[in-house]
Amino acid sequence: MGDVRLAPVGADLPSPPEYNPLAPTSDPAHPTELPRGTYDIAVFDNRFPSLTLGAPVPPAPAHALNTEERAATGKCEVVVFSQNASGRLSDLSDDQMALLLGVWADRTSVLAATGKIRSVLAFENRGVEVGVTLHHPHGQIYAYDHVPPCRPQCWLRRRSTGRNRENPGWRRS
Repeated sequence: MGDVRLAPVGADLPSPPEYNPLAPTSDPAHPTELPRGTYDIAVFDNRFPSLTLGAPVPPAPAHALNTEERAATGKCEVVVFSQNASGRLSDLSDDQMALLLGVWADRTSVLAATGKIRSVLAFENRGVEVGVTLHHPHGQIYAYDHVPPCRPQCWLRRRSTGRNRENPGWRRS
């Protein structure tokens, strides 16, 4: 049997709705991820990242499977969309969405400037189905040292279906 690595105790357990580490700190004796004050959008390092810029090279595999073993090199960040503890990404105003797109673009540039990042994926992290443990509306940025195979495949599929900038295939409601 291969290596099994466990997450820190409690890292993947859903938090009760009243626990909100993504709200600004209101009691210094019980700090949250964010300092006191107001913000439109907040970005900070994920405390339980699956990728890190200083990832160690994995040991040689003890199996004969036809898989590539590689260091988990990259960066994981949390993006809090709003101080509003309820809602969704789709609830943001046009101005808030423009600010968020600017933040994603800025973080992509900063991460690419490390010289180790080749692909960045920004996404909304919502719902227990995808493993969300915090209820406050937020997303994550995963920055990879490689281009995951699904990215080029998605572009090829998009090209073959005739979707382009003039016909994106989606509408914002």
